[in-house]
Amino acid sequence: LIACNSMDTDWKYRPNMSNADLQFVLPEALSWDTLNAHLGQTHRVLDEPDLVISRTIYDSFDWRLYQAGGTLEVVESERERHLVWRGLGNGERTRVRLADGAPLFARDLPDGGLRERLESLLEMRALLPQGQVDSRLQTLRVLNHDDKTVLRLVLEHATCRDPKGGSGRALGARLRLAPVRGYDRVLQRVHGILSRDL
Repeated sequence: LIACNSMDTDWKYRPNMSNADLQFVLPEALSWDTLNAHLGQTHRVLDEPDLVISRTIYDSFDWRLYQAGGTLEVVESERERHLVWRGLGNGERTRVRLADGAPLFARDLPDGGLRERLESLLEMRALLPQGQVDSRLQTLRVLNHDDKTVLRLVLEHATCRDPKGGSGRALGARLRLAPVRGYDRVLQRVHGILSRDL
């Protein structure tokens, strides 16, 4: 969910909505241009350049990180590479910039809280690639009258694959609403348009 221009959005902020409420599976017949045009009738919108990212999920051979309630991903774009820990139940997220490829052991990480957490969970176990998701992200910004971004919509076209090779499998297109703190009404209105009209 996570490595586009909305990567820095405060994903923990959910005004009376769950994560599921902020995500839509788009019907195949609904194109990005149609979505853009429909929202453009009632809101000022700005289309951002597409971003291509790759996320590789890492865990031990016995899935210790997942069993501890989290996932560890290397998220790569053409600009940067990060190691990202995500809490599955609490929305927690920790991100560390990587200069090189993924670490093989927790001790290969720089000193800090993420390294300490992974060392305690993994002990001597190696991090192994368990799955990969390649995505193209399209982002539409909803602007107010001052040209301030008040909401982002991120459409993800993704393919999952075994990181050891083989062909990928396309996943359904998914639209995420990335709220901006303080603009609940805009979020509610756009959510209503998506749910009711589209």
